[in-house]
Amino acid sequence: MKKLIYISQMKLNDKLSRDWHLDNFYNRGYKIEFWDVSNIIHRNNDANKNYQNIKIININNIRDLKENINKLDLKKVFFIITIPCFYQSLSIYKTISKYNLNTAFFYWGESPNLVYKKNIATKILMYFKINKNMYESIKHIYQRLIVKLHRRLGLIKKYTICFTAGELCKTLAYGDKLIPINLCDYDQNLKNKKIEFKEKYAVFLDINLPYNSDVELQGLVKIDPRAYFKSLNSFFDIFERKYDLKVIIAAHPKSKYNNNTFNQRKIYYLKTSELIKSCSHVLIHYSTALSYAVLNYKPVTFFTTHQMKNTYEYHMGKLLSEYLNQPFISLSDINDSNLEYRKDVDVFLYDKYKYNYIVSKESEGKPSFPLIEKSIINYS
Repeated sequence: MKKLIYISQMKLNDKLSRDWHLDNFYNRGYKIEFWDVSNIIHRNNDANKNYQNIKIININNIRDLKENINKLDLKKVFFIITIPCFYQSLSIYKTISKYNLNTAFFYWGESPNLVYKKNIATKILMYFKINKNMYESIKHIYQRLIVKLHRRLGLIKKYTICFTAGELCKTLAYGDKLIPINLCDYDQNLKNKKIEFKEKYAVFLDINLPYNSDVELQGLVKIDPRAYFKSLNSFFDIFERKYDLKVIIAAHPKSKYNNNTFNQRKIYYLKTSELIKSCSHVLIHYSTALSYAVLNYKPVTFFTTHQMKNTYEYHMGKLLSEYLNQPFISLSDINDSNLEYRKDVDVFLYDKYKYNYIVSKESEGKPSFPLIEKSIINYS
């Protein structure tokens, strides 16, 4: 069997293994290595989870990357890249291009964008809204332009195979061969069953906001945890009292909550798909897990706290609420009398979101892995 090597800035865990199909590949007998290049991009103190059938190699610098590539018979190896091509990963991408590696990339997770197709002035203004200062805003735009220039000059090789989920990803994909698949959330939604509860409930899609590791790295607005969770729990109290729906927490996989964090409310990890399938309502700031609500046509309330006024999550939540025609509320103004709640959805808008960002029509109704494996086997 062909060897597969995953090059990743993310640490190996159950979610990554599930979503990027490491578990499917090793169950099919593939030899798999996981190259952790996080130290090249930014140091990550989390640990990789060890799996019996996956060899983990820590790559600390570009020299390490080159040395490990030189040990391989490249005709017998296929590389799956989980790192987007952005400024901090350029040195990795230039090395990959230099060796002319056979690569696959999963282009998924796009959504309505704050700066897509905007002019430079508008982009700077938007970046300024979600960053600490003008310097950070201009730096982000400069870095994006440098990445685009590398591609236009051919310094960054196209992926051998680019798997695309939804129409937007297909339009923007950067690959020699494009294979339509579905977002990993769609596959989970296909195979996961409902979690049955005796009473009706709403799901809060947690994003671990106060402990977001990108805050320092990208110069984003810091959220005070104590004030944040106090405002959330007060809101959940009002919501439960007014609509007779218990609030259940679909926790972010990197979070480490105790029972007191959400005032004894039930907390579930890696169960978002199952929870949303049988819920009555979804509560959210902004998360790619919104796809589960769209796929199951669940009404959504987007909400923000007073601390989130100038955050990326605030602006994305507002944008998505308009896109799906669902409520967007500020918790600083909420009480029992003015809390907005919607029981219906606009099916046309939900389907528009689904086909643009979640589902490829060519693969709808099918699990993605057989399509992915066939593409890699056929190429070899």
